[in-house]
Amino acid sequence: MPEGLTPCDYARQRYRSTLSWRNLWTILLFTFGTTIVVFLSVTVLFFLSDRNVQGALSTLSTLVNGVAVKWVLDRRSDAVKEEQEAFADLRQVCGTATAQEGVVARDDRAAQAVAEAASLRERYRLFGRWL
Repeated sequence: MPEGLTPCDYARQRYRSTLSWRNLWTILLFTFGTTIVVFLSVTVLFFLSDRNVQGALSTLSTLVNGVAVKWVLDRRSDAVKEEQEAFADLRQVCGTATAQEGVVARDDRAAQAVAEAASLRERYRLFGRWL
């Protein structure tokens, strides 16, 4: 008898998806941050070489880029919240891998799912624990 998608499998897929989106938003945020630094450097060079029109345009593009960074940062914050909710849901549905955390795994497959999610969570942290 083939097994369907269990609630634990669904929670695992949801967690992986939200974790991937969190990392994609983080990568986009750092890309935008890099372009802001480049645009600011170019702007300073334009103003130092007395090219005011180009400097003004570079300043305007940096401001627009800054607004885009705020939007990406908001989306990334949403993704972080969704990832944390998905991880909590995964732990609730599948149980935890250790008894000391309060909930015991319902079976070996559920314990494996939670342990894999915890491993993915640590491995997918691209830029340290502060992001």
